[in-house]
Amino acid sequence: MKSKLVRDNIPTIIRESGKTPVIHIATGDEAKEATIAKVFEELSEFQQEPCLEEAADVYQAFMIMIKVHDIRFDNVISAAVAKNHIKGRFDKLIILDKILDEQG
Repeated sequence: MKSKLVRDNIPTIIRESGKTPVIHIATGDEAKEATIAKVFEELSEFQQEPCLEEAADVYQAFMIMIKVHDIRFDNVISAAVAKNHIKGRFDKLIILDKILDEQG
């Protein structure tokens, strides 16, 4: 099994099943890499089965990712609002197919 970030209660659940988890606490660069990998994992699961539970997992992974990168959620919201004013949101679901230069 490849090492991966798991929810806090998973080691206890494994112990209660009669098995022994081998764990360590991620810090520094490992924590940053592990949280990014978890966001991708949860996004993939959401892609396979879009539902409330998977959306909640994406949210939880995102929240810990920004925390280990020393980014506050309220700052993410402020940056998003500022960017919305300049470039807009994604509400219209516009797909850019290509950009033609002046020559065609």
